[in-house]
Amino acid sequence: MDDAATQGSAEPSHPRGAIDGIDAMGRLHGWARPQSNQSFCDVAAICGSITLAHGPANRFRRDLLRDGHGSGWNGFALRLDRRFLRAKTIITVAVADPLNGALICEPRALEVPEGVRECGPLSLGGILAEATDTLPDFDALSGLEGAIESFRRRVPTSQFVEYCYCYVLGRPADDGGLKNYVNLLDSKKMSGMKLLKILFNSSEFANNEYHPVIPSSPSFPFHG
Repeated sequence: MDDAATQGSAEPSHPRGAIDGIDAMGRLHGWARPQSNQSFCDVAAICGSITLAHGPANRFRRDLLRDGHGSGWNGFALRLDRRFLRAKTIITVAVADPLNGALICEPRALEVPEGVRECGPLSLGGILAEATDTLPDFDALSGLEGAIESFRRRVPTSQFVEYCYCYVLGRPADDGGLKNYVNLLDSKKMSGMKLLKILFNSSEFANNEYHPVIPSSPSFPFHG
């Protein structure tokens, strides 16, 4: 569910988020932007006074990046409490800030899809389908170019190159690569994002079982 065209918000000119719908696994999809300078925010799905789910809005969505909603890392997929779901019925859901209860997305009446499971444990396939710990591809970093370049200017170039290698390939830079990329970066013949893209497009990355973490992870090396 990747359409951010429908934007339910208390402030239409500056929407903080939108609810897209419920999928067949009982997950509520949508997006929410933080009010502060944080990269993402936590959200809670509510139905009246009942909390159906809560979690981070930290999934990458290209439509959000395209439409200018932050860095693109503000999607959510919250697994709703299936005790309150009945297939082919209507449920009214809103999204709020779990800390203060302030509405992020106005209540929206949604149809629960046919085939959604009621109660019972989630299958292994369902758990894997919800995994969001790793970066889908290099394009998912494009909305963070400013932050990454700012980080590069604040640390020694050799340290930045090492971080790039460890982040993308899961290993330190080899001597040749370190020397080459330090020279290119210091001479302004290459940007930090260009280096990351080269590493992402390398055959080593393509054949590697290592996967970079998402920017909201504490292990993301280019914070602050």
